[in-house]
Amino acid sequence: MNLLNIMSSKPTLSSILNSSPRSYSSPADNSSCPYVGLKSFENSDRHYFFGRETLSQQLFNNLQAHNFLALVGPLGVGKSSLVQAGVLPYFSSSQEWEIKVIKPREHPLKSLAMTFLDSHLPTLQKAQQMADFQLCLEQGAEGFSHLLQRLSRPKLLLVIDNFEEIFTLSQNAQERWQFLTALLTALDQHPHQLKIITIINEEFISYCLEQKPKKLGQKIKENCILISPLNDQERYDAIVLPAQQANLELESQLVEQLLQDTHHLKGGLALLQYTLWQVCRLRKNVRLTLASYVQLGEVKHVLDKQGTETFYQLNRRQRNTAKKLLLSLIHTREGIGHISNLVPQRKLENLHDFDYVLQKFKQVGFIQTEVGNDLTNQEIFLRLSHPIVIEHWRLLQEWLGQRQSIFRQHQNLEAFAQRWQISKRDKKYLLTSKKLKIAQALEKHQIGFSPLTQEYIQQSSKKQSRNILVYGILPLTLILVLGGLTYRHWQIQKAWQTLELAENNPYDIRRKDAIEKLNFWQINFEEVPLTSTYLKNINLPQANLSNMDFSGTNFENANLVKSDLTNSNFKNANLTNSRLIKSNLSQSNLELTNLTQGDLTEANLFQTNLTFAALNFANLSSANLSQSRLYFANLEDANLLKSKISRSNLSGANLAFSNLMFADLSNSNLASANLVEANLLSTNLTNSNLLGANLIEVKNLDPNNLKQACFWQYAIYKGKWNTQQQEWEIDEMANRQFIEKLIQDKASDPRIQPTCS
Repeated sequence: MNLLNIMSSKPTLSSILNSSPRSYSSPADNSSCPYVGLKSFENSDRHYFFGRETLSQQLFNNLQAHNFLALVGPLGVGKSSLVQAGVLPYFSSSQEWEIKVIKPREHPLKSLAMTFLDSHLPTLQKAQQMADFQLCLEQGAEGFSHLLQRLSRPKLLLVIDNFEEIFTLSQNAQERWQFLTALLTALDQHPHQLKIITIINEEFISYCLEQKPKKLGQKIKENCILISPLNDQERYDAIVLPAQQANLELESQLVEQLLQDTHHLKGGLALLQYTLWQVCRLRKNVRLTLASYVQLGEVKHVLDKQGTETFYQLNRRQRNTAKKLLLSLIHTREGIGHISNLVPQRKLENLHDFDYVLQKFKQVGFIQTEVGNDLTNQEIFLRLSHPIVIEHWRLLQEWLGQRQSIFRQHQNLEAFAQRWQISKRDKKYLLTSKKLKIAQALEKHQIGFSPLTQEYIQQSSKKQSRNILVYGILPLTLILVLGGLTYRHWQIQKAWQTLELAENNPYDIRRKDAIEKLNFWQINFEEVPLTSTYLKNINLPQANLSNMDFSGTNFENANLVKSDLTNSNFKNANLTNSRLIKSNLSQSNLELTNLTQGDLTEANLFQTNLTFAALNFANLSSANLSQSRLYFANLEDANLLKSKISRSNLSGANLAFSNLMFADLSNSNLASANLVEANLLSTNLTNSNLLGANLIEVKNLDPNNLKQACFWQYAIYKGKWNTQQQEWEIDEMANRQFIEKLIQDKASDPRIQPTCS
């Protein structure tokens, strides 16, 4: 295979972060968000499209020498965006080229014919024109040549996005043949008038190569370009430069974290765009912050987390609607897998609270609407915003697995019924208890059975009822009496069985109840895998949860009062609004953990890792945070009254508006920390490092207390509020005068000089 693999050189991450940011012309309105989420960039978004400039130029040059290109790449690498916002602008500026972009869907001829319609015609005339154009295309290259002559410009660039849909969605082999033959022959007959770009998911490339006509496979082999993921410099440009264009600011720590979290991440570009879109939505001004990113979670988990949280914000009936809605947007074919599907909205509108549920998933960017090909009423269709939702939302994968399992069980039951019929309805072929339960469950799911299978299930049920009456009641009574099963033992066994059933579904709500039962009976469950599970509202007071891995787990609104959580891993966990009063979290890993509005009164966080943790609005009064790592943690508006934070690293931490009255910050590192408007009444700053710390507008700043700190002369005390940027800026002159005044105030000098290194 003759493959052109276009890759860029890869500079080091450190060199990128240390380099000066590039600037581009004509900044956009700062009210806009320059990131597109799960949507593809379009030609109109080209001002925000960065990272693919070199590749876009190379593809344009390639199209000067060839009239066919097959762009192949993995899911989420940005193939569609590359073409529409990177390559097409080269052609749209020319008066020679007319550009048409199609997705084949189930009827590729119809999709292609639609692009040639005269938009100014009345609906009925459009419908007649549509029928004529389809007839033209069915005639092959001659008909397609006729349509080319109707163009307002002399040349046509045709982009076929999701090219694999010709084989994965279209069921009509004759229509596929007509579509492909017309295009391939037209390419030979009009080599200078027609160019075609096909965009193919690499998972389906071998499938496309094997299909007829064979000329297609040969064409793809000769003109195949593999699209590689962005390198570090390209990802940096894709993150930083759109923000510059929109007059937005990115915290350098956010950029660094995003580059690290997307390194070698499968589907990283789509997930990066979605994460940045969410961070952009959370901004309060023009600044995109690391705190917002921490609130969302790591890039590879953001989509999964958003989908699951949105689903569980719904009530029970709305969840059923959401599940039916989302599953209807995915078509599953044996041997191919799961494919994003286009579904008429009218077919789902009778579902309970449909409009509300649809709006919720449109708000988080999972579902898009588009106008379909029905010319008489411009019908609205729904689709997933990006197939990566299927790959990265585990709850949706669980539902798809259940649907596949139900489909296979349905097929098996039909086969069992046939065997029963062939055996002249021998009773020994009727369903056993376990299989009968499966059949009855499928009936509740309104799975349509043939009349024979329905009768087969009815006869099996009658037989089972007789067996229970004769053989079931007495043995069950004997088991309960002779086995000596206590209520406690029964509850514990039931809890373990539930956990076993829920093992493969991290979002199974039965898990929470089972864990609560085990904790109530004081049973150790440390071997139960609880990473990235859904435990919202769980009630575990005084629980022993030490040395456990809860990374990525959702503990929102959890009750963990007086629980032992020592040496446990909570990285990327969600503990928003959780109650951790007097809990022991010493030596635990809470990196990137969301503890917003959590109650940690008198909690023990000795030697805990809280790097990048979100603790804004949390209550940490009288908590012990000594020797903890709070590097770039967000403690904005936190209550730290009487807390012990000695010998801790708070470098770069955000303590703005926090209550630090009577807190002990001795020997702590507060370099570059933000303490704007914090309350420092009787705060112990002995030997703490204030190098570059922001103390603008702090309350109750005592010079005697301040001078016991190290490098207080290099802190920031005076500033001006920038209304446009919505942030404080240092007032150099006023700050220098304030520091000089403090230096001259000898009465406030400490008797013992601080120990600084």
